[in-house]
Amino acid sequence: LDLVKLLPWLHKDFERNFRLPDILPGGRYCMMDAVNPNGRPFMGPNLYMTPPGTYTHIHQDGHGTVDSGHFCLSGYNEVLMIRRIVERRKIHVVELLMGKELPAEDILYGLPHCDDQVSQWPTKDSIKKCEEMGYCPSVFILKPGQMVHINKGRLHAFRKMSSAQLPKTDCHCDLRDHILSSLQPSESLCCASIAWDWMYKGISPEGINREVSSILECARLNRSRRLQSLAIPETTLLYLAKNVIADFRGQKRDGDKSIILPKSARIYRNNCIPSSKKVLRGILPSLQFVVSKHSSASRSSKKCQLEEGGYDKLEIISKPNTHENPDVFALDPYGSSDFFCKIC
Repeated sequence: LDLVKLLPWLHKDFERNFRLPDILPGGRYCMMDAVNPNGRPFMGPNLYMTPPGTYTHIHQDGHGTVDSGHFCLSGYNEVLMIRRIVERRKIHVVELLMGKELPAEDILYGLPHCDDQVSQWPTKDSIKKCEEMGYCPSVFILKPGQMVHINKGRLHAFRKMSSAQLPKTDCHCDLRDHILSSLQPSESLCCASIAWDWMYKGISPEGINREVSSILECARLNRSRRLQSLAIPETTLLYLAKNVIADFRGQKRDGDKSIILPKSARIYRNNCIPSSKKVLRGILPSLQFVVSKHSSASRSSKKCQLEEGGYDKLEIISKPNTHENPDVFALDPYGSSDFFCKIC
């Protein structure tokens, strides 16, 4: 359920009482804080009510382009999570955890709730093999009142805990038995949780560079497979650069003086919030890559126009990517027309 549209009171209550508002979509730790709310894709928060026993397949949120947060309200979530690894290693992880009944790429890039995928849950032996390969698997149960952050590109799977006994080979068998032994008979196992996607920016220049380059790499792989990226990496990167440059120039010119708020009303800058200089150093390599790619495409287009007699060369792309470049494909990049294209 979309909290913003369908449950506005619950959404306001969540925003008011959640102790980490900066990790929500558009928060201070999110890259999308430089993009206006109507110009970015909806990433939650959403409310999920799920019965015991339901599960997701091993997957990466937004096809590897977004981070996600999961806050458990009731029930228990059995979670499996792998460290962030390169593409060829992801295929290997899927084969280790899910077997080879179906092609690993179909599982990795398919829908996490699709029923036609293999229903095998990872075993203790498969987890041990992942540990030996250095994939650092995390096997745990998310309890009521707990939250987990899943970094972009990290393979993971969820299963809602039920009262059924698991096979001894199941990787969550011991953890489930321990919790079931301490549960009250009247305690419900129906799971309610709030989840959202966002784009973690990073703190240090090195960390910011890793986060941004990871998004761009996954977006490139998605385009090669004609998949839609949930994140808006290139647009966000350009807007972030524009805003941070303006902020940096303002600080350099005015020092500690605020041009908008009086000194008594200034917002305290947490040490974990990166400075403008750190952000600029972090995004510079990715920004150079994006600008050079678009400049090269523009030069190639102009060259084709001159070679073909000065006429514009028109092409119909196979799948318009509105999220990647809303300034080109969207009817209104700022969203004031309230138009949402379900086809794109």
